[in-house]
Formats: sequence, structure tokens, C-alpha cells
Amino acid sequence: MNWKEFLKPEWKKFLIFGIIIFMILIFIGIPVSMETQCMAIGYPTGCPVYISVVPLNQFLECKKLEELKCGQFIAYEYFILELVIIYLLSCLIVWVNDKMKKKIC
Repeated sequence: MNWKEFLKPEWKKFLIFGIIIFMILIFIGIPVSMETQCMAIGYPTGCPVYISVVPLNQFLECKKLEELKCGQFIAYEYFILELVIIYLLSCLIVWVNDKMKKKIC
């Protein structure tokens, strides 16, 4: 199998991807940077690298109230990296599942 076939979008991969994203958002949270809090404690340019994970309900409440003092902004670089890793994981799960089906039959 080549990489093009491995990474080709299929409905099974998107289904697994969606389930994993849902579980991560509900049970783990969203990666955020705490840049404004670091500036408040003395780092003039923000934190060097301070990424935290905030539960989804706290993140949504903070955004709903529009309080910038929460200091929580989505760390988009890490969120995109997380999405790519989860898609690769879903591709691997589908590939292993297909291999096991072929082996059993």
C-alpha cells in the first residue's frame, strides 16, 4: 500500500476521526495558550511556550461571556497538529481493520 491510498479520505476514516475529536473535546479539552496571563506576571512578550488544555465547557463559557481576562486563546498550531495526528490515527485504525478482515477471510 502506498501513502496516497493510505491517506485517501473514506467515510470510515471520517467517522473514526469525528468520534475521536468528539471524545477529546468532551473528555480532555481544547489546547489554549495562556499568553495574557504570562504578560500579567511579568513576561513582556508572553510565555515562551505555555500551552494548557481547557475543558470544553469552561472554554465555551469564557467565550460566551467575552471576557478577555480569561487569557485563553486557542493555540491554533497545536490544534491543527492535533487534527493531523488524529486523522493519521484514524487512517491507521482503518488500515489495520481492513488487514484483519482480509486475514480472517
